[in-house]
Amino acid sequence: MYDDALMQTNLAGIGYERLRKYIYRASWSTPHVEHFLYFGQDSRRYFMAQFGLRNPDAQQFGIAAMVKYGHPNFQLWAKELDVAVDCSMTFHFASLDKVSLTSFPRVRVPDIGGSELTNLVVDFIRGNLLPVIDAITDLESYLAFIVADRPPNPWLISPNHMIRVAQVVALAAQLGRSGDEIRELLRPYDSQIEKRMRYIANDTVTGVDMYIDKLLADWTLRAL
Repeated sequence: MYDDALMQTNLAGIGYERLRKYIYRASWSTPHVEHFLYFGQDSRRYFMAQFGLRNPDAQQFGIAAMVKYGHPNFQLWAKELDVAVDCSMTFHFASLDKVSLTSFPRVRVPDIGGSELTNLVVDFIRGNLLPVIDAITDLESYLAFIVADRPPNPWLISPNHMIRVAQVVALAAQLGRSGDEIRELLRPYDSQIEKRMRYIANDTVTGVDMYIDKLLADWTLRAL
């Protein structure tokens, strides 16, 4: 079973504050990078656990980019977002399997005690998640994380390449990187970005170069 009160108490001990049932925000978040936890159950009542990161400006910019340059369905998606807690960069605990000491197990909520489930979650966060993310607290470290082609966020299986590109532009621009420097950050992933854009972009952008140019122009206008 899921013991909400016990989960709240124990997660507070490792630096996470309950916002509402199943959603936590790290108390060590900074104005530049916020960290979240999301819990839930799937249709078969298996426990689900995810973590998310966001820079507020990059998050907003990425959403706006999908509304403007993505398939029309993204306009509906954007309206349903909970801007107070949602992160575009969200990952299942299982995405850490290749960099963790242990894998996060699949457990059915009715088949496990509340204390056992809480300990499982807290121990995994302490031993496997925090070593990966607790140093990501400023723009430089978040940019390095979001650009890197490695678990938990390899480009090949990125949830949304266009949002990721937009966030890279926003983060790098906040750090004062030039348009050419930003373009070079993304160039190694051009083929993967282009393949995904064929399915989720609208007809206002027909390639990676055009998309990045438009994003750079949008960021400049945003800053005026």
